[in-house]
Amino acid sequence: MIFRAIRASNVILRKTLNDNDAFWDTLINAYMKGGDARRALYIYQKMGENLSQLYPYTYASLLKSCTKLKDIEIGSRLHKKTNEIGLLKSNPYVGTAAIDMYAKCGMLAQAKELLHELQVYDSVSWNALISGYLQNDHSGEAFSCFDMMLQRSVLPNASTVTNALKACGNLQAINKGRQLHSQMINSSSLESSQFVGNALVDMYSRCGMLESAREVFQSLPARNIVTWNALISGLIREGCYQEALKTFRLMQSGDICPDGVTFTCVLKACGCLRASEEGKNIHNEIDKLRLLRTDQIVGNSLIDMYSKCEMLPEAQEVFDSLQIRDVVSWSTLIGAYVQHEHYKEALLYYEKMQLQGVPPNEVTYVHVLKACGFLCAIRKGQEIHDEIDKKGIWKANQVVGNALIDMYSKLGLLQRAQEVFEAIPSSNVVTWNTLISCYVEHGFGNEALNLFKQMQGRHIPPNEVTYACIFKACGLVRALYEGQVFHAEVDNNGILQNNLVVGNALLDMYIKCRDLMQAQEAFNKFLHHDTISWNILIAGYLQDENAEEAFSLCELMLSQSIPMDATTITGCLKACGIVGSTEKCKIWHCRVHGLLNTNQLIGNALVDMYFKCGMLSNAQKAFELLPTRNIVTWTTLITGYAQLGEDAAVMCIFERMREEGVRPNSVTFLSILSACCNSGLVDQGKLYFRAMNEDYNIIPTFEHDVCMVDLFGRVGQLERAIIYICESSPHPHIMMWLTLLGACRKWGNVIIGKQAFEQTLLLDSKETSAYLCMYNIYMDAGMFADAKEVDAMRIRAKCSYGG
Repeated sequence: MIFRAIRASNVILRKTLNDNDAFWDTLINAYMKGGDARRALYIYQKMGENLSQLYPYTYASLLKSCTKLKDIEIGSRLHKKTNEIGLLKSNPYVGTAAIDMYAKCGMLAQAKELLHELQVYDSVSWNALISGYLQNDHSGEAFSCFDMMLQRSVLPNASTVTNALKACGNLQAINKGRQLHSQMINSSSLESSQFVGNALVDMYSRCGMLESAREVFQSLPARNIVTWNALISGLIREGCYQEALKTFRLMQSGDICPDGVTFTCVLKACGCLRASEEGKNIHNEIDKLRLLRTDQIVGNSLIDMYSKCEMLPEAQEVFDSLQIRDVVSWSTLIGAYVQHEHYKEALLYYEKMQLQGVPPNEVTYVHVLKACGFLCAIRKGQEIHDEIDKKGIWKANQVVGNALIDMYSKLGLLQRAQEVFEAIPSSNVVTWNTLISCYVEHGFGNEALNLFKQMQGRHIPPNEVTYACIFKACGLVRALYEGQVFHAEVDNNGILQNNLVVGNALLDMYIKCRDLMQAQEAFNKFLHHDTISWNILIAGYLQDENAEEAFSLCELMLSQSIPMDATTITGCLKACGIVGSTEKCKIWHCRVHGLLNTNQLIGNALVDMYFKCGMLSNAQKAFELLPTRNIVTWTTLITGYAQLGEDAAVMCIFERMREEGVRPNSVTFLSILSACCNSGLVDQGKLYFRAMNEDYNIIPTFEHDVCMVDLFGRVGQLERAIIYICESSPHPHIMMWLTLLGACRKWGNVIIGKQAFEQTLLLDSKETSAYLCMYNIYMDAGMFADAKEVDAMRIRAKCSYGG
């Protein structure tokens, strides 16, 4: 009917220049009722100068149209017009519509000013301003406005109280919320309002007061979908996912049909619980209601749920089925691929998204920057950085800025990470943490500590992540004193007792600083320990060559039924092997037997344990029974035989390994060369060394070089050894000269010994073992005066070193 009237009016409009106000008033209202606010405003603009005055409700409707279209320009003109003709102050509908227009368009100062200008205003006018503040995320101002309204004796209605409760929920101002609730109990009209009841449930839920939310919920005489949604969303915010799903099913049993908000909430619960079957059932319900055709948010929530349940194909299928895909849909799918480490696919969909004309938002950029970092895609990362730069996003958005720093850190471009950090106008604690962790990850402990000092100088309080990074930095540079200072800080501010990540970082710091006593003391003071805490302490004792204490910790974990992971078990097996109890080795073998099919690390550690205990046949048997063997397994076996002097077995196993197509690594060749040294097999050692270089492209480390010098030295080929040292590197490692020096003593070669001694002192004039070895060479040769001179040099070096 309305649309027929509009068409008829258009015909009249084309045939006449009628300037009668009532005619235009009717036409504008017809468009308004037909939902065509844009056309109504267009006619007003065209005919505005020819109109003397419209009806008050028409002006109010036009102002509402401006609110809907966010057209502040026409709205301001209407404000001026209604003020000129006196309607603004005399008609509450017009005044309220003007306040609402300014508030909803984000011009809150103008809305507030206009409210105070009005001669007559009621709760509706105040509601317009309060809801405007809420819509623009100014909950504090919204509640202040509510207080001012009460001070001016304006009686609030249900809408006012609903908005005030929403502000309390957003601010988590539970005391104000409770006070408001108690005031409402005295007002029967407010207490019985469904809107107010829903707002109360929502307020208590947002404040984390679930028991109070449940009490209000149970007391309501009637509950609609909004009531149930308020309770379910509150449960999810507090992490009560199982209860949220139970509440959802209870709601359905009461014949309440869920809406998009409900499904969005319960899908989040399914994702967090990894409840894939429940998620699929809810998906079927959504399909029956055909919600995916009309509700993009539900579709995006489905993608996210399947992603969290590690069902990427299903997430992709939902994405493909969406008729309209907005930036959130694309970002959710890209984030899913990043979450599951499919970084190439993430960048592929980023490209597709742009080809389809969907502009990325901040969330999209965070995901793709992470993908670039993990893929080491420097060029692509720089392209995205340039794109973000043009839009001016990252300097205004700290999350994107932090993602850029993190990406450059993963790419190893620390200077670029530093430049981004310095360009961010206002850095928060997350920004500082990102750069500090960047330096820590790349081994720059001093730089991380300096950055932390700058952070403190800017009065930015550190959080748990900061302290975890700083303890790692102290461990890297063995800054024990600084670590102790930070330990006192986290002890005093309560972080240490409430955060195991920080506690474990503290333990690791003391271990790296070789202070086991303080590590043990800190461990003993922890209120709680996790598996990582035990692992760090066990590793610390093993590092300190105190296998007995490490093994005692393993036994203590067992007696206290503390869960062990692969790291714990490998540490326990290593400790057991060093302790050397054959009986305990067999007991631990039985304990880990069921894990050998699933974890190769444990299998390798088992072989190593038997070797350390000298149980060769058990080690070989354990090796043969392993379902899979990698290069580490073979190297463990070869190294075990090499350490026990079983050189023939070493060669045999090495050849068997190569026949089975397993490619040796640097450590394997080190064991082979050691075996050749022990057996004096110079020619075979040279062949293996050449094969390592030419056949396997393995670059020799100084350990391999030392082995070769030892190989030549053991058979008396000292000239060949010195040639090798000079040819291997322009800057030979000190251990090569010390090894040669030891060989010279064995063979009584004073001349080459003196040369090796002099080269050693050039690298480290305080190397005591060099003085002692050269002293003995001279003494063995009867060159007592020279021996005395070397001893005098040693004493002087020791004094200068100690002074």
